[in-house]
Amino acid sequence: MQTEVQTKAISGSTYGVYMLPPRTANRMFIRIIKTVGPSLGVLLEELDESDDEAGIKGGLEALMDNPKLNSGAFIGKIAKELCERLNENEIEEMMNTLMKVSEVDGAKMAGVFDAHFMGKIGALYAWFGFALQVQYGNFGDAWTNDSPPSVQAKTGAA
Repeated sequence: MQTEVQTKAISGSTYGVYMLPPRTANRMFIRIIKTVGPSLGVLLEELDESDDEAGIKGGLEALMDNPKLNSGAFIGKIAKELCERLNENEIEEMMNTLMKVSEVDGAKMAGVFDAHFMGKIGALYAWFGFALQVQYGNFGDAWTNDSPPSVQAKTGAA
């Protein structure tokens, strides 16, 4: 099942990315959360331990201005947590999955991947980021537009 392609120009090439089948996208999303989630836990711990609540009450701007969270030590903690969980095999598996639903300059990416990205690691990661954005860019909409009906509404209708 093909979906509408989303395209983006990166480093002189045009990349097209289709949506993954839902179960495949879900499995990959879970792998991403298992990798990135613990790093976000470090952020939440720091917010919880903060003497002032500016990071929480002041929105993202206050969060970024919080000197405790803007320190090299804090950024180092997050980077350490993320790097300990980043696994080249996981990233490669994700790239292989996304490669199957991607095109570059009208050609199926699977057939030209290595030759196309040879010496272009920056373009490789730009495509990877774009392909992830295509798959998960509207994730937040699930919580606002398609909220499940409340338990009260379900029991009231019976």
